[in-house]
Amino acid sequence: MIFLDDVAAALFISPNYLRQLFKQETGQTFTEFLTAQRMQHAHMLLGNPQTKVCDVAEQAGYADSRYFSVCFKNSTI
Repeated sequence: MIFLDDVAAALFISPNYLRQLFKQETGQTFTEFLTAQRMQHAHMLLGNPQTKVCDVAEQAGYADSRYFSVCFKNSTI
């Protein structure tokens, strides 16, 4: 998993500054961006009809496949 605090530390900037800069540059929060990336990855994986939803959920970083299904259904992909 990727965490904003870890990215900020790697860039030697404060998490709050990274949060502000990220929103300013992308128009999204870090979490919104990360969730969208995870859903795009899941969408690609689900293109294979033999792939199980529980496996896709795990690969996208969701421990609970039911929660993943709800999030995926509500995503804008």
